[in-house]
Amino acid sequence: MNLDTEALYKRLDERVGRGRARIEAAGEVRWLVEIEHRMGTLSKDSSDAAMKMIDDWLGQSDEPAGMLADMYARFLDERVRIKLLNPPPWDQIDIAWDAWRAKGRR
Repeated sequence: MNLDTEALYKRLDERVGRGRARIEAAGEVRWLVEIEHRMGTLSKDSSDAAMKMIDDWLGQSDEPAGMLADMYARFLDERVRIKLLNPPPWDQIDIAWDAWRAKGRR
C-alpha cells in the first residue's frame, strides 16, 4: 500500500477535531501506522515516511512531544485490539483515551 499523505494529515486533523491534543492525535495515528505495518498493509518505507510526516505535523523539533506521542501509541497498543469488534476499535480508542486522560496525561 502506498502512503496517502493527504489522508494522513486529514486523519491527524480529524483526531484533533474529536478533542485530542496534538500529542494524542499523533500517538493515535502513529499507533495506526504501526498496526498497518505489522499487518503487512503498509511497507517499511511507507511506514517510515508516515512517521516522519507525523513528526513534522507535530513539530518534532520538540522531542518531548514526540516521546509523549510514542508513549501514548504504546499505551493504545496495550489496550486496543483491532481484532475485537465489540466494542468497535474507534470506541476502544476513545475508552483508552479516557483512561489516558484520567491518569493526568495530555
